[in-house]
Amino acid sequence: MTPKRVLTIGDCLAIISPRHYGTFANQTLLRSDLAGAEMNFLIGCARLGLDAVLLSELSRDSYGTALHRRLSRAKVDLRAVTRTSRPTPLMLKEYDSRRQPKSRYYRLGTAGSAIVPSRLQQSVFTGAAYFHFTGIFPALSEQNRATLDRALRWAKHKGALLGFDPNLRPALFASAAAMRRILFPYLRRCDIFLSGLDEAQFLLGKRGPPHPQRLIRALHALGIPRVVLKAGPHGAYASTTGADIYQPAFKVAKVADATGAGDAFAAAYVVAMLNNWSRADCLSFACWLGAQIVQNASDNLGFPSKQQALRGWRAARQQD
Repeated sequence: MTPKRVLTIGDCLAIISPRHYGTFANQTLLRSDLAGAEMNFLIGCARLGLDAVLLSELSRDSYGTALHRRLSRAKVDLRAVTRTSRPTPLMLKEYDSRRQPKSRYYRLGTAGSAIVPSRLQQSVFTGAAYFHFTGIFPALSEQNRATLDRALRWAKHKGALLGFDPNLRPALFASAAAMRRILFPYLRRCDIFLSGLDEAQFLLGKRGPPHPQRLIRALHALGIPRVVLKAGPHGAYASTTGADIYQPAFKVAKVADATGAGDAFAAAYVVAMLNNWSRADCLSFACWLGAQIVQNASDNLGFPSKQQALRGWRAARQQD
């Protein structure tokens, strides 16, 4: 694998959760870590050998300093991160009786919730091969939408591929209609669409059970050259202007927490794609890494190194 530069923009959250499965009400031991879909993606890319650059703000408070150190240890490039007096955004995650995660977010007025376009540095986009963005960052404020618009234009001008993973968060929008109105235009701006089937179904305004091939055709009709759709335990689909492939899911011994699995999938797919792997291998590698992350209770601590990932993926393919 040859190192390539990838960029993303988003806010970095402190996550507080019970040390063991359960709710805050029945536990006193807690743990804290780093969270955020874009952070999960970047940490995965860095672990897999890419130059992973974050565009964001981090608070000057003690949590922000801890998150800065955590990202640095993960080899995320923080050259385009500024520090702010606004507090660190917070995510509280607990588990119900079925061990399903339930999360609440506290982002209003926090670091990364309203980044003005002037904070961006055009030079950081030079040499970037890929710019990854989600539907979370533009959901947080109008300022973020203006900043993302500038980032997309600069990334495109510098020759980077634009990848959109919607990561829908309905709680961040006034309504479902507002979510679709704000996020739908990004479909026409991306070169690669990485999404869950249900998310694609929603953004396209389709009804009924999601039909992968129909969704792929509709997304290509919008001008998206490469479409990748995740189907969870049913695998994933990929298409480049009509040539479709399907990858069954890898076996998972036990699901600990599915949070972050989609971000890991995206990281693995992008790493493989930028290293010119075949489309089938890109999809297979992405499915394999997603399957590894669901077996770990952390959003991003379970990422293997590049060598570990290659060995594990190759062994899993031989078993299948």
